[in-house]
Amino acid sequence: MKKKLLCYSVLIVLVLAIVGMAWLWLKSSVEESSVTTVADDPRTTLTPSTMDSIRSIGQWELATVVLNTQVDTTEKRFIFFKKKLSRQYTGRMSVGIDLKRLAPMPYTVTADTISVTMPDVCLLDSNFIDESKTRTLMADDEDMERNAQLTKHMLKIAQGRMIRQGLSPEVYEKCRVKAREEVNKAFLGIGYKRVVVRFE
Repeated sequence: MKKKLLCYSVLIVLVLAIVGMAWLWLKSSVEESSVTTVADDPRTTLTPSTMDSIRSIGQWELATVVLNTQVDTTEKRFIFFKKKLSRQYTGRMSVGIDLKRLAPMPYTVTADTISVTMPDVCLLDSNFIDESKTRTLMADDEDMERNAQLTKHMLKIAQGRMIRQGLSPEVYEKCRVKAREEVNKAFLGIGYKRVVVRFE
């Protein structure tokens, strides 16, 4: 009788041990199968401080247009007598994007696509004529050369002429293409799959 009780006791312990081990194995299997590994997002997070860093770059020059232009002016002294002043001006026009004009939040993100709105291409500096390179080609009167109002007027004419001649729609479009390529490269490099660039 004692032997039977001992056998039953051992059998019960073994069954309980097997059930316990099966339960532990089942529990661990369920826990392992419920864990989903999420890959880290490779994209760099764009923060307001990131935008401030971009704005601090300031003027982003994309093209340079160098031009020379000649401006002539005459001054009537008597009925049939005129005096002439002729000057040649040299200008170096910087064309690009003023990043200080970048909006506070110039982008939107949808899935793996980022849409960026950039300030449009513009003339970065209106004082582009190098007056140290201005040459007087003809001066019938020294007083005309010393006339500040007259020379200022001639400078303004030269600036307008250079802008009309040098800053064509083709120049602006080439700058936009270059900017779009650089912005694309930058955002693709930090993990975005598609980049859309617009200009204000």
